[in-house]
Amino acid sequence: MPARKEPVRAFGGLQKAPRKAHPLAPEPAPSEPETSKPAATTASARTTLVPFSTRITPELLKEVRRAAVEKDMKIHDITIEALTAWLGGKNR
Repeated sequence: MPARKEPVRAFGGLQKAPRKAHPLAPEPAPSEPETSKPAATTASARTTLVPFSTRITPELLKEVRRAAVEKDMKIHDITIEALTAWLGGKNR
């Protein structure tokens, strides 16, 4: 039986370019230790997630985005953390 041919790649097997730092992200202070992601990230990876949508003011969204960059978090994780805190820390 003849050997299988490898599929031809459309772009010749190009690799992704390395990620650039976010232009608005503050530089960490040398004495500041690296912090790990909050527990919401690991919890969301284990559970099935459903779509959730809401409408907020553009000003609030800008503030949340800035805070997400400053804290190196995803808006998804901030939302989970905020809703959990609002519910009084009850288990999801």
